[in-house]
Amino acid sequence: MTERRTVLVVEDDPKIAQLLLDYLRHEGYEAHAIADGQLALAHIEATPPALILLDLMLPGLDGIGVCRSVRQFSDVPILMLTARIDEGFRMLRLLLSRPGRVFARAQLLDSVHADLRDVSDRAIDSHVKNLRRKIEAVEPGCNCIASVYGAGYRFDAPA
Repeated sequence: MTERRTVLVVEDDPKIAQLLLDYLRHEGYEAHAIADGQLALAHIEATPPALILLDLMLPGLDGIGVCRSVRQFSDVPILMLTARIDEGFRMLRLLLSRPGRVFARAQLLDSVHADLRDVSDRAIDSHVKNLRRKIEAVEPGCNCIASVYGAGYRFDAPA
């Protein structure tokens, strides 16, 4: 008898989790879902899966934190899942809506995570870095998202 391979889906959106479970099970995998990063970490330690499908944006301990913690005791393959593209384009929309205005990290977090998830405000720094890179690719030399020390970020319209 062939051993079934187990996949752990760590996803807080029940519809996405169920869709992934359905596809995996259809392909013959044994699949389980957990919606919380901290609970997933405990499960992974107790019952190591063959593969982890890990959402980046989880309540409590986010996907990056889960991944870092798992790497301390396991080399199980991890595939990261994310919807961050929407989070970037929402943050950019807010910045573009008021050129020159400084938005605090908390304000940007609120615009990005309308569902009030508990996410580190450093996630905003990551979004800004990615947005800057994308803008630079389209408009070389354009430094239109400015960091305002101790306050946040602002969009400066190119001249």
